[in-house]
Amino acid sequence: MVDEKMFRVPFLLVLFLSAVPLAAGCSSSDTSNTGTVAGSVNYNGSSLGEGASVVFMDMTTGFTCAGVTDAEGKFHLESINDGNLPIGSYGVMVRPGGTMDMAAMEQASSAEDAMNDAGIAKPAAVKFPSKYNDLATSGLSFEVQQGANEMQIELVD
Repeated sequence: MVDEKMFRVPFLLVLFLSAVPLAAGCSSSDTSNTGTVAGSVNYNGSSLGEGASVVFMDMTTGFTCAGVTDAEGKFHLESINDGNLPIGSYGVMVRPGGTMDMAAMEQASSAEDAMNDAGIAKPAAVKFPSKYNDLATSGLSFEVQQGANEMQIELVD
C-alpha cells in the first residue's frame, strides 16, 4: 500500500515552486513590456485647461487607465501598475470633468452632499466637441512603446 503522506510533501513543494514564477510575473515591478504616458491636450490650438479626463483603453484586452489635465492641459496616466501600461495600441478619449475642493469635500456630511454642493464640485472651464467623449467617435489612438511616451492631443471643432 502507498503512503499518501510520502506524496503530499513533494506535491506541495512542486505546486509552490511552480507558483513562484507566475506570481513574479504579475508584480508591479515587472515593467519589461510596459510604458508610461504623459502629454498635453489642446483645443483649437490652446491649452484645454484643468479637470478633463484623458482615458486610454487597450481595445484587445480592455486594460484601461486615465489621467486628469492640470491648469496647463498636461496629464500623466495612472494605472494599477504604478503608471506602467502594457505596450500596444490604445483607443483614446477625452472627457470633460471638473475639479474638487478636497478640503470642503472632507467636511461634507455625505458623498451625495459633496457632489451636489456647487462650492465643492466645480465644472470644467472649457467645453469641446462631444465626439471626443467616446472611444468609438473620438478618432484618437496611441501606440504605447516600451519606456516613456509623450502624446500631444489636439482637439478641434
